[in-house]
Amino acid sequence: MINRFVIGLLVVLVILTGGIGFYLNQQVNNLGERLAAYESEQTAHISSITDNLAALKTNTESGLSLLESKVKSTQTDITAMKSDLSAAKDRITGAEQIVSQVSSNVTTLDKVALVVLTGVLVTLGVYPMIMVPWVQSGVTYIMHLLGGA
Repeated sequence: MINRFVIGLLVVLVILTGGIGFYLNQQVNNLGERLAAYESEQTAHISSITDNLAALKTNTESGLSLLESKVKSTQTDITAMKSDLSAAKDRITGAEQIVSQVSSNVTTLDKVALVVLTGVLVTLGVYPMIMVPWVQSGVTYIMHLLGGA
């Protein structure tokens, strides 16, 4: 009886082991399929990232080359401006020297004459009626000579 019991127990254990093995085999197959799907998703994702990085690299390189050319152009402009500024400084220094020489030659009498002439011209500009009789008398004589009114 014990032999039958042991054989029955062994049969049950073999059946139970086969069922568990079948279940585990299905789980392993399911995990394998999910792993393959995950792997293909990750491959596609890595490929997309690689493409994006390549595009970013291309854009960055073109942007850097454009920036480099603009920096070189700006440096050239700065160099030209420095030389222009130096030339302008030399001209201004020369003009200052000329002005200092001329102003040292101007006497007080010259300054008074300039102030008086400026005053006369400003007065005539503000009140032109002062000069109208002089101009009119000259024009009348010329018109009389030409046979006009």
